[in-house]
Amino acid sequence: MHSLKKYLLLVMIFIFPTLLPAGTTGKIVGKVVDKKNNEPLIGVNIFITGTTLGATTDLEGSYFILNIPPGTYNLEAQYIGYSTVKIQDVKVNIDLTTKMDFGMQESVVELAEEIVVLAERALVVKDLTASTATVNSSEIQALPITEISEALALQAGYINGHVRGGRSGEVAYWIDGVPVTDAYDGQQVVDVNKDMVEQLQFISGAFNAEYGQAMSGIVNITTKEPSNKFGGNLTLYAGDYYSTHNDIYYNLNNFNPTNIYNIDGGIYGPIIPNKLSYYINARYIYFSGWYYGKRVYKPNNISYTDSTGNFILFRDESGKGDNAYVPMNWNRKIYYQGKLIYNFNPQMKITYSLISDNVDYEDYDRNYKLDPDGNLNRFRRGYTHLLRLTHALSKATFYEVGFSYFDKS
Repeated sequence: MHSLKKYLLLVMIFIFPTLLPAGTTGKIVGKVVDKKNNEPLIGVNIFITGTTLGATTDLEGSYFILNIPPGTYNLEAQYIGYSTVKIQDVKVNIDLTTKMDFGMQESVVELAEEIVVLAERALVVKDLTASTATVNSSEIQALPITEISEALALQAGYINGHVRGGRSGEVAYWIDGVPVTDAYDGQQVVDVNKDMVEQLQFISGAFNAEYGQAMSGIVNITTKEPSNKFGGNLTLYAGDYYSTHNDIYYNLNNFNPTNIYNIDGGIYGPIIPNKLSYYINARYIYFSGWYYGKRVYKPNNISYTDSTGNFILFRDESGKGDNAYVPMNWNRKIYYQGKLIYNFNPQMKITYSLISDNVDYEDYDRNYKLDPDGNLNRFRRGYTHLLRLTHALSKATFYEVGFSYFDKS
């Protein structure tokens, strides 16, 4: 018997220049000056390479760019009579402001000079008002992990779904700016494949009022944006646990590379260039675990004490096992995720995401160590639909409308 829970949620968030963006984007601000005399330059064009995002400096040489998806970008400043300046590897984080100043120098137009600068990370993040840990996609790929939950487990204060001693169910989960916390048990509705995560933000204290229904912490995940270039990835691996220790709980001295195997792949690219693009990812993983039971008995076996007081292990031979070792903390997972973005124009876009996880698993139960086939098999099914509209009313104001629907069993 299982329960089925369906929820419908509509979230509308208005964002103004004086407020922090609502959990899905970041901001770049800065000032452009003449490198020779430190005078502000008016009307300098600043834009993010490969996107439609940009700004123009004001009378004080200042600029700001709002509504930037998290990630690593290259900034470019262009001004007639001055050398073009490029700043590479500019990191944008969820809910935070990245400060990037430009110093430009005069040049002869015919030479078409270009200056490239590598961005430096600020030692102190001035607008960070909460206890926050941020993990980018490049860091996730470098970590020796296979699940996004393992990246969370590495963060200070987070232990098995609990934050700083809080109870289970007090953590709020967000994906792409939309809450996906199960109202029934307070857990995350679906798991996200780590290869689809652009940035993971973990807030363990003093979080803003924009994040409701959270007592202990916030887990905010932003998935990768589709690209205007075709590409893809494929990951394969297999393995097993090995140990010379072997008893009723373990059977790890026989190495079998098919006991753990993973197939993970994704493709991305444009359907209509500069208008409609996609990102699709799928993953299948089987994990046999490290706890084993010994099949001394079968589930249909009956043991009893007869009238003379003798304990009978088997009523008949059909209840006798074959003494084979059986995995007891295994799991089998199938993930698939897709994301579509349609750009109506540079000021308006709509994003649709589908996230699914299908998990069959078994939790180790010591009571069944001699009858492993009698242990309870479990399953989890989750489907989440996310729809978000982003509209920039001006260079200083935009709003987002988010819609989510999820089905969990």
